[in-house]
Amino acid sequence: MNMLQAIRRYYAGYAQFSGRASRADFWLAALYVWLLQAVVHFVSTVLDVFLLGSPDLSLRDAAVLLVGITHALPSLALLARRLHDAGFSRAWLFLGLVPFVGPLTLLVFALQPSAPRLGHPADASDPVPAGATAAPRGATPLASVDSAPVGQVLAYAMEHSDNALTEGLVRRAAKRDAGSGSPRTNPQFIRTQLAARGFDLTGLSITDASGLGPNQKVPVRLVGDVLVAATATGADPVLPELRDVVAQLPVAGLDGTLYDRFATPGTRPAAGIARAKTGTLTGTSALAGTTTTRDGRPLDFVVVASRVPARQGTLEARAALDEVVTALTACGCR
Repeated sequence: MNMLQAIRRYYAGYAQFSGRASRADFWLAALYVWLLQAVVHFVSTVLDVFLLGSPDLSLRDAAVLLVGITHALPSLALLARRLHDAGFSRAWLFLGLVPFVGPLTLLVFALQPSAPRLGHPADASDPVPAGATAAPRGATPLASVDSAPVGQVLAYAMEHSDNALTEGLVRRAAKRDAGSGSPRTNPQFIRTQLAARGFDLTGLSITDASGLGPNQKVPVRLVGDVLVAATATGADPVLPELRDVVAQLPVAGLDGTLYDRFATPGTRPAAGIARAKTGTLTGTSALAGTTTTRDGRPLDFVVVASRVPARQGTLEARAALDEVVTALTACGCR
């Protein structure tokens, strides 16, 4: 992490209150804003006194005020992302309205490390490890650890493209609904769930839930259909339970697997706006998600680059996909 990257993400997330900001991101951006104000204060004072001869320093006051106004919103958004990353609710922002105590408390929150990342949820039915004995009935618990809610775990898996975690989540869902879950039965469970919701499974071939197995084919059409169903706002949406998951997809240029993408001048307009799940295998790169077009219209997209050459081909494919998403974000698309 360097200051230039922190500054870029600061402006890319100008009004982005969702997502995360690490301590380094936050404090480097805060240092930049402070230095900017100091430079503007010094330069405008020099202009006022030595060039304009203004005794009331009106130019300095106006310049400092302008910097403060234009940087208030992105600074609040950055603090909201820092609070989220540290494990606090963004509602704590309102604490800043309390004189002295509020800003001091927010400062302490901003100094906290990133909240622990979610791991694989524990399963109480897992067998006792070899060499260990089960606790007797009625024993007093010494400590316990509860898994995060499934929705949060799934959102984490999507944000960080955790294939193994996805496999575990499907196994547990299959065990709950079908009575058993295993790498062998997971594919059929997925097909059953999709078919029950009316999706066309033509061309679908899956051998596991992680997406890493051989001979797997998921039609782009099917991915698009699921996205549309998850983001639909009609009276009877097909997958309303996935709306929150879509809202937690990585934000272009800000977090998750899109943290260091959409950084070029040609793709920066989509930073902070588009959300997408990445997909990368040897010879293939993909993005599937949602964005908001220039005229304010929500738009779902699935873009895939196949037969990508080895070595530099993957990076070039990612750059091309970012450009496509940026073009969709910048268009009217009606």
